[in-house]
Amino acid sequence: MAHGHSRNYTTLTDATGEEQSEFRKLLRERLWLAEDGSWQQIRLLAFPLGDNDEQGRAAFAPPSGRLSSEYVGAAFELAAFAREQAGQLPVAKWAETAGDSAARQQAFIRYLVGADDRTVALLASAAKWLPNVDELANSPLLAGLKQDEKNRLLAKLGYSFGLPSTPVDPISRWQPDAAQALSRIAQWWRDNHGDLRAAYDRAVYPEDFSSAALADGDKPAWFTMLSLATFQTLGRIKPAQSRQFVTKAIQDGWWHELATIDPCDEELRPFVERLRAWSDPDADENYLMWRRCLPDLCMIARHLESYQRLFRKLPAVVAQEGDVSLRGHLRPAFSHVAARMGIEAAPLARSLGIGANWLVRELGRKGIYSQAQFEQIMPYGWSAAERVRRLAYTLGMGQFERGIDEGRALYGAVERRIGEAAHFDGDGDLPLHVITLAKHRDDLVSILHDADVDEWPDNNWDDAEDDDA
Repeated sequence: MAHGHSRNYTTLTDATGEEQSEFRKLLRERLWLAEDGSWQQIRLLAFPLGDNDEQGRAAFAPPSGRLSSEYVGAAFELAAFAREQAGQLPVAKWAETAGDSAARQQAFIRYLVGADDRTVALLASAAKWLPNVDELANSPLLAGLKQDEKNRLLAKLGYSFGLPSTPVDPISRWQPDAAQALSRIAQWWRDNHGDLRAAYDRAVYPEDFSSAALADGDKPAWFTMLSLATFQTLGRIKPAQSRQFVTKAIQDGWWHELATIDPCDEELRPFVERLRAWSDPDADENYLMWRRCLPDLCMIARHLESYQRLFRKLPAVVAQEGDVSLRGHLRPAFSHVAARMGIEAAPLARSLGIGANWLVRELGRKGIYSQAQFEQIMPYGWSAAERVRRLAYTLGMGQFERGIDEGRALYGAVERRIGEAAHFDGDGDLPLHVITLAKHRDDLVSILHDADVDEWPDNNWDDAEDDDA
């Protein structure tokens, strides 16, 4: 019977070490009665009569994953002792199958409300039946929650509350054929990509930047890439300005010092020296916006190898896990994938913003990913930058939000209209960013005119008037 071995187990402390080991092994390996009448190992069973957290797990476990209510008193205590020896419960598996039952779905949602961020990220990733956070916000699945509970859960899942969407012009009377316009942009890129790629790289990268060094894992090269990605969050700036900041830092000798710090150096001397130099009474005031990124650069330098692994392993993660959140992937403390990789690092998603998408795209363009890998993760390299969102809106493709995981939806909308041409010859969304620059406005107007636009409103696509890019 399930109640055997329920007496005198407290005398274990009087046993020899070998006897204790054998007894613990016995408890781990013996079978225990589950709620559905099956017999299971204790490591597979949650306790409906346990503490609140345990009850919460048991509520979304299948009946075969819940300890039978027949275990009471000393028998329950013995089961609890056995569970202590058995390791973690298969909660991710239970989350995956909780969609099979409305009651288990509700219990799962209720459990997430009280769980910590890391647990929420782990279980939400496993629960493929769970809608994405924007759909979940208005889903009946949350009907049983109080408003504060609902808000708390959505915040853990990364929902943006009340953030204003991009201001857009009212829908105009001009409705171009989106598929035709995008196909023409793809052809424009094909006809001109040699010069356009060179102009873009010239605008963005320091003169001596080496893709080969990046492929070899060179610290300064990766530090430069991650820093350029961080600068993407600075707003309406020219790429050349970020390039000039990095170029001057390299020439002055301190960029390499930042990139190669000892992560174990508690004094962080190169960064402290930068603070002192920039706070001197006679310090110049150039590049103030970029200087304010110093905390982000310090974080990047301290965890550089971990961040490098996260980006290089992204294709393997997507291949194994399916559609993942890039934002979640770049928050290692809350990512079960990062935990499996043994990565412990500060969250990077907020520092990079849509610069994370830029970095994925550029790593693909620089050959850090194989062609097959880049094609697999190309949607993650699409960023929802304002100019591109406005173009998509004007083409009648809908309104897209700004966010690290929003570019995939934009890619999907383009891919549905022009198929594999959405790869733009291996350059991802780069052509859409380039053609909306002021210097290419005539080309864009011509393309949209051919797509049945009688008149093209002046949307001020790019006020920066970049010489390159």
